[in-house]
Amino acid sequence: MYKILAVDDDTHFLDIVCGLLKHSKYQVETSSNSTTVLSQIEKKEYDCILLDVKMPGIDGLSILEQIIHLKPHVPVIMISGQSSLAIAVKAIKKGAYDFLEKGADTDRLLVTVQNAIDKKYWQEEKHTLLDELQRQFQLIGESEGMQHIYHQIETVAPTDAKVLVYGETGTGKELVARAIHLNSERAGKPYIKV
Repeated sequence: MYKILAVDDDTHFLDIVCGLLKHSKYQVETSSNSTTVLSQIEKKEYDCILLDVKMPGIDGLSILEQIIHLKPHVPVIMISGQSSLAIAVKAIKKGAYDFLEKGADTDRLLVTVQNAIDKKYWQEEKHTLLDELQRQFQLIGESEGMQHIYHQIETVAPTDAKVLVYGETGTGKELVARAIHLNSERAGKPYIKV
């Protein structure tokens, strides 16, 4: 179950949002205190944060900046009772996932929350896969060319084919050869570079 934090000084709005999200099978925590919310965020893990722009004490945009610093992987959806394109643009530039008006269509709120959570998990999956590729092949890179090299390594490594790796000095030929060796049936045997 995904865990969401809703932050707003308007407790009536929090009750409505909390009920809507709980009905949609989210686990929801709320906070109406802008001065203590950061310690709450620091101590717990959330999948998404809904944050009001106008808060007494510390304003929502300042809290957003601190959340981005503390937990950059957690998407923050800014909410406001006043429609302002300038504030929406400012929030997005500071790192907010999206900006919604209070009273917006409930379907839009639910879709935005789910999209933010999906994006968070796809990014985490991407980083996990890239870490695994780096560990497995001792290579790094996300470009289309590197993806082609990873595919070629995966294709040729399990075979007994002789492989000639060629290229200019400093292009990573030895790393490719080592990756082929580490992913072959001979991985437990010595790797000898010539």
